[in-house]
Amino acid sequence: MGTAEPASKVVFALSDYPQQRTGSFAWIILIGVLASLVWWVYLRYQQLAIRQDALFNEVSVLRQQMLAQSNSKPTENSSLSVDRTKVERSIDGRLGESAWRIINLVLENPAISNKEIASEMNLSLDGVSSALRRIYAAFGVKGKGNKKVLLSRKILQISTGIDELNKEQ
Repeated sequence: MGTAEPASKVVFALSDYPQQRTGSFAWIILIGVLASLVWWVYLRYQQLAIRQDALFNEVSVLRQQMLAQSNSKPTENSSLSVDRTKVERSIDGRLGESAWRIINLVLENPAISNKEIASEMNLSLDGVSSALRRIYAAFGVKGKGNKKVLLSRKILQISTGIDELNKEQ
């Protein structure tokens, strides 16, 4: 009788082995998928950071060009004077005073948040968001991120005449 009991335990243990192996395999697959997802998010973040840096550099170069055109010394507090008529002519429309105030804030600091714009202009956050959506649509700025930087670049290109050169080519 002593020998029959261990044999049944061995059979029982061997029959559970494929279920345990399948469960472990599922966990390994799940961990692999999660690791791949984390890696993809990390790479995407790196790409967006590189793109944002390139856009900031481009805006900085355009600022320097505008300041050079206006014959003023480039300083940290130099304000850019954007040719309003040229910009409005390029979008075939007129922008209101609040839109221009928002644009000027964005030109001063393309990384400014909507909340900072709202507090600076004494507007609601929803009002700023709505105005920015209309401004983005007017200038044809599309995308998920870096819209303020793209808007700054577009306005500076129009104001410096770089946009017209790109259209001719």
